[in-house]
Amino acid sequence: MFVPIVAFLFNWIGFCLSFCLTNTIAGRYGAICGFGLSLIKWILIVRVCSAVFYLSLLIFHQQLLQVTGYCIALNIGCTLPANRCWA
Repeated sequence: MFVPIVAFLFNWIGFCLSFCLTNTIAGRYGAICGFGLSLIKWILIVRVCSAVFYLSLLIFHQQLLQVTGYCIALNIGCTLPANRCWA
């Protein structure tokens, strides 16, 4: 959790330095585009990681149902018999 925050902080510092130290419009727009592309990259990383986490949770849920006959209601966290499983 610490590494993405540090990476984002360094990216922000790089944007500020490149935006403030360049004299041309092209340099400033390049800094803005680079920072925008890094934001898009981080949004995609978060989306993919959350999708992978949700998929692994569903696989675990399916294996638990096969082994024990019980399932976990993912929205409330209680155990229910297999015939009353909604998830």
